[in-house]
Amino acid sequence: MNIPGSGGMFFHQVSAILELQKIFSVNEDTDLSASEYFVVCLYRVLLRDFNDIPDTGEAEWIRFGFCYCTTRSQRELLAHHYIQLASHASLNQIAEAWKSDELLELMATKDIDTSSLLSHGIYPRRPSPETIGIYRLMSEVTHILNGCAICPCNSFSCQFHSKEEPSLCLESEIDYGFHETNTWERWQLLNFYSSLFKNPKFHPRELQKARRDPDTKVFEAYIESLVPGFRRALINEHLTDAMFPKFARMEFKGEHPFCNCAIHSMVVSEGTNLGPIGYFRQMRDERNREQT
Repeated sequence: MNIPGSGGMFFHQVSAILELQKIFSVNEDTDLSASEYFVVCLYRVLLRDFNDIPDTGEAEWIRFGFCYCTTRSQRELLAHHYIQLASHASLNQIAEAWKSDELLELMATKDIDTSSLLSHGIYPRRPSPETIGIYRLMSEVTHILNGCAICPCNSFSCQFHSKEEPSLCLESEIDYGFHETNTWERWQLLNFYSSLFKNPKFHPRELQKARRDPDTKVFEAYIESLVPGFRRALINEHLTDAMFPKFARMEFKGEHPFCNCAIHSMVVSEGTNLGPIGYFRQMRDERNREQT
């Protein structure tokens, strides 16, 4: 079996960095603004020879709109538009357009047709606080099940996390049934959602729409349409509360939280990625950039 980079050289990552430096005329000493840094991180992924599409374990999945895509082909389509844009615009132009949510307009000025994106409800931007909730949950589930003890999702200091559930934003904890669950119930829910998100018929916005419907039965009806008999699969008479799962019994109130704890890439141990100390430094720098 021919596995690229199997010898430990990870040329696909190194070549992406070299290509990035050539396209945008930058190097490791270039002083980047916060938005330029995030754009560079995106192209470090897109310019690889493989593993070149952001997924739920990477910050770029939310930051640059890949969360709007429901299929691999849609993610490839969005990636293609970003690659096209890099050939027609400077790093600063792309960064400023992303920062002001004007990437669609920038693509239009560069004669890049975005109709195929818009027809599928795909936008090259980060979701708003009102719509990000379900995408944040998808990232949180991926990060938690990754099993990394030092994942920045585990935030006791964030005002949008409860002391009982430091790995989930309060909106996720309350709206999706995690509040006041025991350890076994929590683990069941995490694995259930992970499986649900992989269902070919699953659509994030449909689930969020169902969750916010005034009729509390709509949420469970949507899940039931994808996973018939899901309650029986979740319940264990010896390990779960009689009311578990507590879907639609509680609802998050107030303004939608601007919580960024899940918007980061997972710790991995391959190629040019950093070890734990370097990873923590990178996460600290990213948080500082988010606030600028």
